[in-house]
Amino acid sequence: MNIVWDFDGTILPLTPYDSEQSLLNYIIKKKYSGKNPFKFALRRFIIRGIIYADMKNLIGHRFKSFYLWAVKGTKKEVLDNISQELALRISLEDIQTYRQLHAAGHTQILISCGTEDLSRKTLAIAGINRFFSAIIANRFIFEKGVISEFEYRTLKPEDKLKKVISIGFLPSNTVVVGDGPTDIPLLNWSGFPIVLNRKGERDTLKLCKKYTTIRQPKELINYIESVEN
Repeated sequence: MNIVWDFDGTILPLTPYDSEQSLLNYIIKKKYSGKNPFKFALRRFIIRGIIYADMKNLIGHRFKSFYLWAVKGTKKEVLDNISQELALRISLEDIQTYRQLHAAGHTQILISCGTEDLSRKTLAIAGINRFFSAIIANRFIFEKGVISEFEYRTLKPEDKLKKVISIGFLPSNTVVVGDGPTDIPLLNWSGFPIVLNRKGERDTLKLCKKYTTIRQPKELINYIESVEN
């Protein structure tokens, strides 16, 4: 069986920020070292607004333009620091689940509308990157060791579906595991759509009768066994 995982909110629990919001939060918490405290304070205020708007899903994929503005000039090593923090959110139980699925012969890929640099580093630090045959998301472009641009590969939810189809996966042998609106095209395409609802909260994805809802990644092991038998 092929398994397509989302990253933020799926592999990476929200606490309450996703990986990109966590990077923005990390940036606004750094100490002021410039000559214009008013400009720095205004920048922090704007970035807080960007985080809030994204958390409330108010700006959709337009978030990426604001996100790039906020992170431009950030040193590459900052991504290592924040990825260390993100990796701590992935529990040992979840790590064991990805290991078991890999050992059982299932092909796992990660595809996200987020930032590949963050998801790839986080999985590597958690020691689970080797369980995924592909990690696909949007990438930073660096110039002289700092973020300068963004390579958009999966800007919109539909882009994720196109990538999965281009790999050669079929709905009949592909489980899709997601948690939010950016996963809907993939969930609707898949023959085995799974919504990971860690907190058990009422939401629009859970209400769709076509989807199967699980609370923890480990539940996927029994689910796959049941649909394969």
